[in-house]
Amino acid sequence: MKNGIKVEEIAHHRNGICGCPFSVVKFFNTEKGKTEPMLGIVFDSEGCTTAVFHMDKLKEGIIAFGENSCRGDRFDKDLRDAIEKSY
Repeated sequence: MKNGIKVEEIAHHRNGICGCPFSVVKFFNTEKGKTEPMLGIVFDSEGCTTAVFHMDKLKEGIIAFGENSCRGDRFDKDLRDAIEKSY
């Protein structure tokens, strides 16, 4: 993929009966010579964005802004492309 990601798994969620559907993507960020396990949450609706977290930090319970913050916009296009291919 363009930004150095390798997708491991994709799951689609309808988010109840009236929520904004989304996909969850487990992937590895392979940029800068590292292999970081990541989790992306990609909302289907226009105007919604993509959230990305470091899996290792989530496993430690770290969800705070600034401690487990990733720029979802950097991964958005590649994750959406992978989701589209999974249908």
